[in-house]
Amino acid sequence: MSDETASKRTMDYDPMVYDVLRDTATRLGGKYIARAYRALTADEDDRWMQMDLDLQREVRGVDIYDEHAVRSKTAELTERYRLVAAQEKPEWDRLSDDEQALARQIRAANARGDSAEVTRLRGQPTGVTERPDHG
Repeated sequence: MSDETASKRTMDYDPMVYDVLRDTATRLGGKYIARAYRALTADEDDRWMQMDLDLQREVRGVDIYDEHAVRSKTAELTERYRLVAAQEKPEWDRLSDDEQALARQIRAANARGDSAEVTRLRGQPTGVTERPDHG
């Protein structure tokens, strides 16, 4: 296909379908980057960063004018996102008992409006902040 022909192509479907693909890829890539950030080894960090780069290339390789290809890739990435998210422990569950207790203290001080106590508690070595949905 010549450059001139390619530049005249238009989407014959709702462009929001492609936006959903890009959004899904962004969410999945965010999971990969978060995993890299929490990696315990350089090799693990490299693996997750490479997965994000591969994902970006993969999405760029989808023909945006092919609705079936866009929808298929979106479904595939949605499933991959679901699998990665299902493997994660909720942040609260990753905290030790002491860290959970500290988070509850920060939450209570916040609820009382005791900003000095919140500041003092946040200065604790763990760096924990309150988690409003746990009492």
